[in-house]
Amino acid sequence: MLPLKFLRLASLPMLFFSVFIFTNSCKKEQSPTPDHIDTAANVLKENVILLEKVAVKTINETSVILINSKLSKMPEVGSILAQSASGSNLGFLRRVTEVFVGGSDQIVCNTETCGLGDAFKVLNLDHAYTESYTSNFNAREGSSLVTTFSHTTFASGLEVNGSLKINVPTVKIEYQKKAGSNAPEKIVMLADINTEESELEITHSDSSQLDLTDFPLKQFDLPTIYVKIPLSGDKGAAELVVPFTQKILLHVLPLSINGKVKLHLNPIIHATVGCRYDASADWQNLSIDAIDAANIGQFCTNDFSTGDGVYSGLSIFSPIYEIAPYGSDAMKGSFQFFNYVSLSVTASSPNYSLDYQAGIEGSVNLNFWDGTNRMFGAGADITSKNIASGDWTTCRTGK
Repeated sequence: MLPLKFLRLASLPMLFFSVFIFTNSCKKEQSPTPDHIDTAANVLKENVILLEKVAVKTINETSVILINSKLSKMPEVGSILAQSASGSNLGFLRRVTEVFVGGSDQIVCNTETCGLGDAFKVLNLDHAYTESYTSNFNAREGSSLVTTFSHTTFASGLEVNGSLKINVPTVKIEYQKKAGSNAPEKIVMLADINTEESELEITHSDSSQLDLTDFPLKQFDLPTIYVKIPLSGDKGAAELVVPFTQKILLHVLPLSINGKVKLHLNPIIHATVGCRYDASADWQNLSIDAIDAANIGQFCTNDFSTGDGVYSGLSIFSPIYEIAPYGSDAMKGSFQFFNYVSLSVTASSPNYSLDYQAGIEGSVNLNFWDGTNRMFGAGADITSKNIASGDWTTCRTGK
């Protein structure tokens, strides 16, 4: 839902059309480019136990039950259990807090989450996940999703047509920790997002007052990113595979309309979300956004209630992008994009002014990245663009 300060712009009659859209494919001149790091040997700490899938009997949020005869080393308090992700198995990275030897060849380990810095002496990771996406409005391909509306009615007199397409083509992850250091040297987590090829028409055909609250419409699970970390040393494994799950939560509304409204828009946003850590400068916010939204066609008097004092407030889409190491809600990064238009309508000239605005609210749980149990804010300020202003024309004959 849009914050109240956005829903109450107060003075002029306005229409708020909010399209929350998530991170991908920011314009190159807009996107903060992380420095490249040279990948080198990655060395686990001595207390890390690499586990084959056959060594794990069951796992839940707080404990792991192991098969004793399948272990290369007996776990103890302070040990870190690591299992590579594979297919639908997300694996895990856990610190042992208690150990109980049970019957039937079992060892029960109570555990807590831990981060990359806890498990590695030396780590040099430079991973870029990229996917192409197409303009097919009927299906999701790769890290793109499409929601299509065809005479979709949210309430009496309120209809939506068109398509909203959210693309997440690139995710960038870097991590560097040097030997002899307890803290990382550098961390980068970035995701690019856009809503290119989106087109929406919103029509409210009644002059009566309409008020609706927000609700979740859909959840889209994007492809899991599997980051392969090659290992060296005497651990007896070639790599540790760390998964990052991605999803988009699509909310719709709220809205308050008093009067007729018809808008035909390309709600296009380019955004980069994420943050960067540098040992000399702590954490830095890298989230930015840019607007390419445009109005399609001319306004006409039959499409709007044109008298003074007409008020319409509409918030259609509010998407949230989440990325979580090991699929853990406790360690995820979450980014919400606020996108809306405001329409002021008067009987005097100019009759209308249509402005598009966008912003990002985001946060990243740093426990996985640097071992600190805190949240880091990673949002972007509101940006604005006027996409139409002028006086009414005669009605167009098309849609």
